[in-house]
Amino acid sequence: MESSPPHPKKQKLPPQSTTRHDASPAKKRKRDHSQAVEAAASSPAAPLAGTGPGKDSARNQQEAQHETEASPSADDGMAKLDKAKAKKRRKEENPPSFAFDTRGFKGGRTIQIKDIRDFVLHLLSEEKAQQWLYNKRNVQRVVALMIPGITSSTLGIPQPPTSANLPFALSPPATPSQLPIFQTLFSHACPTKAPGDKYKLHSCYQHFINCSLTGGEKDRREKARKEQGQSRKTADPSMYLMTPEQMAEQAYPLPTRSSSDPLKTSLKGWKRDDGWVEAPYQAPLQQGQIPQVLGIDCEMCLTEDGSELTRVSVVDMQGKSVYDSLVKPDKPILDYLTRFSGLDQEKLSNVTKRLEDVQRDLSELISYNTILIGHSLECDLRVLKLVHSFIIDTSVIYQHPRGPPFKASLKWLAQKWLKREIQNNTSTTPASIVPPAPTSIAPSKDALAALPASTGTDPSAPTAPLIGGHDSAEDALTCVDLLKLKMAKGPGFGEFQNDQETIFERLGRGTDKKRCAVVDHGTPGQWHGAKADSAIGCTNDDQVVEGVERSVEDHDLIVARFMDLSHALGCEHCELLSPPSEAKYLSAFVTSFDPGSQPSNAALGKSSATLPGINVVPSTTIQDASSRSPSSASLDEVYAQLNVQLAKLHASLPPLTALVIFTGHNSPLEMSRLAAKKAKFDRLWKTIKQSEIADKDRWMEADDRALLDEVERCRTGLSFYCVK
Repeated sequence: MESSPPHPKKQKLPPQSTTRHDASPAKKRKRDHSQAVEAAASSPAAPLAGTGPGKDSARNQQEAQHETEASPSADDGMAKLDKAKAKKRRKEENPPSFAFDTRGFKGGRTIQIKDIRDFVLHLLSEEKAQQWLYNKRNVQRVVALMIPGITSSTLGIPQPPTSANLPFALSPPATPSQLPIFQTLFSHACPTKAPGDKYKLHSCYQHFINCSLTGGEKDRREKARKEQGQSRKTADPSMYLMTPEQMAEQAYPLPTRSSSDPLKTSLKGWKRDDGWVEAPYQAPLQQGQIPQVLGIDCEMCLTEDGSELTRVSVVDMQGKSVYDSLVKPDKPILDYLTRFSGLDQEKLSNVTKRLEDVQRDLSELISYNTILIGHSLECDLRVLKLVHSFIIDTSVIYQHPRGPPFKASLKWLAQKWLKREIQNNTSTTPASIVPPAPTSIAPSKDALAALPASTGTDPSAPTAPLIGGHDSAEDALTCVDLLKLKMAKGPGFGEFQNDQETIFERLGRGTDKKRCAVVDHGTPGQWHGAKADSAIGCTNDDQVVEGVERSVEDHDLIVARFMDLSHALGCEHCELLSPPSEAKYLSAFVTSFDPGSQPSNAALGKSSATLPGINVVPSTTIQDASSRSPSSASLDEVYAQLNVQLAKLHASLPPLTALVIFTGHNSPLEMSRLAAKKAKFDRLWKTIKQSEIADKDRWMEADDRALLDEVERCRTGLSFYCVK
């Protein structure tokens, strides 16, 4: 990969020793941040060195001297060929280096997260070069590392203003640096700006991983959409079944055998040795036979063993409730999750039915060829301990407006496509009767008349008034109606045009495909790393370092994230990293009119699965930030450990590896506090009288200005670049 001849206006800093291949900063540099700004202002064409400053200038002078001394005649083709080969050889022998070009910062331009991503793409492909940082000659691989929690004060340098955009020197620090490894590896820090709007910060990590489609790929996808839209509408629900790969990706409990296996299962009946149940194999339906479709939804509580079943509802395609029962958990209940399930101690006090009884009942309703439909049904199947081969997931067949890995809540899908309000139940209607909610495909009158009326004699029958939250019978019916609407409108209905792809998909296309790996906390293989060649889940930063060491030799791009510092600072609640106590109920936090940013339950670490070519390590639940506060002693230990981890990671990198570190954003603690206060006030404003709102909960004009300032400050971050 050869760089183009330098621009005649470019000026390089004096050449330095090349013994450390750009990893060491300029030891004699004494300009501080203000001097760097003044120098750039006086000489806008002069570049600021990032690492290995000035080497290109010396190299170009040597090349020019060689050309002058051995200038062949115009007709001497052999001499020209020899000169070109010699020039290419000299370039290949010299190590790559980075240097900032201040012309890329003209007009007050600030480097954004997408610019860092595009620079990484440029290093590994033929993407357009970035004007603010060059060059990529001989870079063989890239390690991109996000470390939230690092600020200017952490590095012992003055906090630059939010308007600062020019790179500034890291040494010497004004105060002792808590991370001296940065002064060892990098000469400069570059201010960056995180994505967001005036009231909130967007995910820096997702913004780095996702990029816009190229023109050619956009045309290809548009052609595919048109072809799909022209496909005939069908009444066969089997065309919406999840593939085995999708089930694995969404962390569904996988059946003992695939549906394409011609051999009969060795299971005896339904019961498996591990306590789970699975329908015995039956011969496939004949062509033209319509399979049985059942909508299913469960309510859960939190026990000593985690989530356990408290209610299960099953609805058929005619909208008829075919099964609805309360269930007594096996373990003591810690939290009834009443705000979600509508169930409390009184509702479950006389219930005697256990999970094993429910499994036996369902075995009489469900056969091997039955199709089960639900919303993020993997959670329901896990609490039922039920494995099934034929699944339709409404969170898959209906897209989130922002595209994968996000999933729209069932509440939003019902409102958007069925014009129906759900999950706000406060009525006293018996839950065993499915109400004829307004819908474009409402069940027929005959079907509604056939619904069984509750007698109240069975303590397992959910006949008591709901307190609020979800109604599993209502949710099951909503899933059935969404499927019927999809079948009526065609495969393309309910999908949004998504003109984005991951950085891994971009690098995996074309003739020179690049291998990519993700090393992150949690289960990245089921979320942002699903499109990478490899994904390694970790529970701490030491494991992240080990994962990078394992991946760096046989991957071209490794994207990793250190989170221990962010956790120690109490900032993990600003990035969705760990699952809440009930991932199934996450949709309750999504507003009625906005599908929100709900990732898949699998992405939240609800469970793990091994995908083809992907190594997924289960994550552990991270302690809630609100329940602890960092101490100076613990922070000192975290900083010391981070120094060791970065030194170890850098030492493990092969030569000619580019290391890019970015912080993403500044400390979000104060911004999060103000945003929570504003959200509470907005909620109180809609639910109670203004005079009843306490003074401490009121949102004043000063609060609004403070939030705007905090968001702007929080969006400032730093990035660092070097080549080993």
